[in-house]
Amino acid sequence: MNHNRDIEWLRRALDSLDLVFFESHMAEYPVTIKWMRWKPCRSGGEFLYATYLEGVIEINRALAWDWVPDFVVMSTVYHECLHHFTGHDHDLAFKFAEQKFPHYTEALLWERENLAKLLAAPKPF
Repeated sequence: MNHNRDIEWLRRALDSLDLVFFESHMAEYPVTIKWMRWKPCRSGGEFLYATYLEGVIEINRALAWDWVPDFVVMSTVYHECLHHFTGHDHDLAFKFAEQKFPHYTEALLWERENLAKLLAAPKPF
């Protein structure tokens, strides 16, 4: 297995989402995206897809593997972009906005079906 997503892929994904969903507002409210330090899960065994804190989005390195569909990675980046613009609460407005991502339901289904594989994924780089 190889990973096919590098930091430039993440930056292009972020730029694409900004253009399509956020009307290029990241120029006014910049955000940094990077791969997170390797930590495949939280203490409870739950997979940690990404984090957002103070203008920095960190994406789990396991999502760099080529067996993870692009729409799953893009959905994850989109979710963290919503935090950038709306805050940390997963209230009804956030959940409604999250569902506007075209592959939202498909990504959730893939995540449920592949959780064990993500939790067991080796460090890609």
